[in-house]
Amino acid sequence: MIFLSLEYRYAIHPNFEFQLLHDAGQIFDRTDDLGFFTWHRMYGVGLRYRTETATAFRIEVARSVEGFAV
Repeated sequence: MIFLSLEYRYAIHPNFEFQLLHDAGQIFDRTDDLGFFTWHRMYGVGLRYRTETATAFRIEVARSVEGFAV
């Protein structure tokens, strides 16, 4: 199994961050099954509310060929 995750976060306010995300992964039995065009990909956006010590709330919406995820 291989899983990659990429996020870009941008502060829109001292307590709020907007985020773009991209996840990709692949499950295979043998390394011969590993291919560039067979990766499962998901793209999305998110919003986070942060306090000084932690993330208090976050929501992310993403889409892939399998559908939407929240």
